[in-house]
Amino acid sequence: MIGEGEPIPEGQGLSGILLNGRRWANGLTGSVLAADLVVRKATTKTGAFVAHDLKLCPLVLPLLDRVPVDRRVGPVILDEPAGRPYAASAYGREWRIVARAAGVPDHVRNMDARAGAITEAEDKGADLDHIRSAAAHT
Repeated sequence: MIGEGEPIPEGQGLSGILLNGRRWANGLTGSVLAADLVVRKATTKTGAFVAHDLKLCPLVLPLLDRVPVDRRVGPVILDEPAGRPYAASAYGREWRIVARAAGVPDHVRNMDARAGAITEAEDKGADLDHIRSAAAHT
C-alpha cells in the first residue's frame, strides 16, 4: 500500500511523482478511497482484486476524518518529513524504529504482519472465506 518506484520507460516523459529517477506507482491513493470508504485495489503480486471496508477499521476512521474530503488526492501514505511517498527502503527503516520501541524482535519484519494476521484469524476461528477475501487469496 505504500507504493514502489518503477523504472521510467525510455521515451516517456518525467511526469508523476519521481523518486531517485523512478516513478512512484501502485500505492494507495486518495482516488481509491471511494465515497463508501471501501478501498478497491488490485494487488501488485498477483493482480487479484481486493476490497477492504474502512468503516470496519476503528483505528483508521479518526485518521481519515483529519483529512478534508477535497484533500484526499494523491498518495495516502506519506513520508511526512519529506512530504512525499516513501523512497525504496525508508518505510522499513522507520517501521523498525517503531517496532523496536514496541519490543518487536528484530527478526520480525513488517511484511510478516500479514501472514501472522492470517494465521491468528484462522486460530481464532474466523471464517475461512472472510480470511481469503481479506488476504486476496483464492
